[in-house]
Amino acid sequence: MEEEVLVFPAKVLHDYYDFEGFHANTPVYKNLLRDIRESSCFMPRSEVEDDPSLLQPIPYAYVYGWKPGALVYERNKSGNEARLHNRYSIGVGGHINPVDDQGGNIFTMAATRELIEEFRFVGDRARNPQPTDFNIRGFIRRTDTPVNSVHFGIIYAFASPTEQIEGASSDVNVVGWRSLDQLRTDEIYSRLEDWSRDVVDFLCR
Repeated sequence: MEEEVLVFPAKVLHDYYDFEGFHANTPVYKNLLRDIRESSCFMPRSEVEDDPSLLQPIPYAYVYGWKPGALVYERNKSGNEARLHNRYSIGVGGHINPVDDQGGNIFTMAATRELIEEFRFVGDRARNPQPTDFNIRGFIRRTDTPVNSVHFGIIYAFASPTEQIEGASSDVNVVGWRSLDQLRTDEIYSRLEDWSRDVVDFLCR
């Protein structure tokens, strides 16, 4: 059965001025998620992958909590997204599917599922993420590539309950915690995928 993903009309963003790049969560956007949800529906992924008039919202959560900065991980070649192979990331994201529509906040439900699919939180204080654990930090809208032009990032921060985090899937290699200064070094920054660079730029302002 083909995957169904949540989509919303790109024109919803027209009420929010020139929506390009990273936008921090401010009172200007207090109704944005409501507007997206009210106008959204599920559609087969194959029907919307090349249609920039319908945007696919992607909850994208970075993990922090141990040392200033964020957790860095790498996508191995076993993953489905070839464009992310051997790239660093600080954000975990994915499409919103019908399984996430359980009557609560569909965006944080999806963020929770994605984080559990990618990471194992281990140690004495470990526990699985919950939908109420996520704090919204901003939004990303890019039109510089065909892939970016059909996705809309909803940026969340998740405070890890433990320092020990492992990859939960074969395509994830946890690099470790990196400070803000380390995130900006060429060693890390040059290998970050687009949205992670946008988030790092925001964190380092």
